[in-house]
Amino acid sequence: MDSYDDLLEYKFAYERERAAREESERILERQLRVLYDTNLALEEKNKELLEHKNSQIQIEKLAALGTLSAGIAHEINNPLAFVISNLKNLNKYVDIFINIVNDFKIEPHLDHKHINHILTKSVQQYPRWDIDHIIKDSQTIFSETYEGLERVKNIVLNLKNFSHSEHSVKTETDINKCIESAVTIMQSELNDPSELDIKLYPIPNIQANSTSLSQVFLNFLLNAAYATRSKHTRKMAIHSFRKGTNIYIIVQDNGIGISEEDLNHIFVPFFTTKPMGEGTGLGLSISYGVIQDLGGKIEVVSQEKEGTTFTIGHL
Repeated sequence: MDSYDDLLEYKFAYERERAAREESERILERQLRVLYDTNLALEEKNKELLEHKNSQIQIEKLAALGTLSAGIAHEINNPLAFVISNLKNLNKYVDIFINIVNDFKIEPHLDHKHINHILTKSVQQYPRWDIDHIIKDSQTIFSETYEGLERVKNIVLNLKNFSHSEHSVKTETDINKCIESAVTIMQSELNDPSELDIKLYPIPNIQANSTSLSQVFLNFLLNAAYATRSKHTRKMAIHSFRKGTNIYIIVQDNGIGISEEDLNHIFVPFFTTKPMGEGTGLGLSISYGVIQDLGGKIEVVSQEKEGTTFTIGHL
C-alpha cells in the first residue's frame, strides 16, 4: 500500500513539475517575444535617430555653405574674371597671327626685311605691342588661364564632395587631404592667405568618412575665422602631426576666446554664442560626435580676448 501511495505521490510530483516547466516555458516564450519586439522597436528608433543625426549634419553643412556662399562666389568670380580678360586679349593675338599667316601665303618667298615689315604692319593697330610681346604674353595667358580654371575646378570639386550626404561609409581616408579640402572652401573668409598657418606633416591614413572629417575641420576653421574677424592682426593655424601611435590635429586662433562658463556647453547641440542667424549651434556638437565615433577626443583650451586652441587627438 505504501508503495502504491508512493507511486501516486511521484506521479503527482511529476505532473506538478511538468506543469511548472510548461508554465516556465510559456513565461520564457512571452519574455522572449517581448524582448524581440523591444529589440525591433529599438532598432527602428536607432534608425530614426541615425537619420535625424544625418539630417542635422546636412542642415549644418548647408548652413555653413550659406555662410560662405558670398565669399565662395567671390573666390570663383576672381579667376573667371581674369580668364575672360585673358581670352579677350588672346582673341586679338589670334587675329594678328591669322593676318600674318595670310600675308605669308600671298608672298611665300620673302626676305628678312619683308618679313619684319609684315610683322610690324600686323601689330601697328596696337602701338605698345610688338610680335615678341605677343608671343610672350600668349604663353603667359595660357598659363594663367589654366591656373585660374584649376582653381575654380578645385573649389567646385571640394564643394561637391563636402555637400555629399553620405556619412556612414568609412573608407581609407587621408586626413591631410580632408584638411586641405576644408581650407579651400573657407579661403573666402580670410583677408589674406597669410592669416592662416598650415602645417601638415605626414600621417597615416585612417578608416573614416572623408566628407564628415572635412566638415569637422571646416567647422573649427570657420569658428576661428569668426572669433578673429574683429582683430587687427588675425592669426589662425591648423597643424597635423603624429606622436607615437596617435594622430593629432590642432586648430588655433588669437580671437575673442570662450568664457569659462560657455566652455562647459560648447559641445551641447544648439548652443551658440553667435547672434541669431549667424550660427545653428550644431557645428561643434556634430564635430564632437564624428571624432568620438572614430575613437578620438577633442580638448579645448581658451582664454577670453586671447584666443582658443582645439586639439583633436587619439585618432
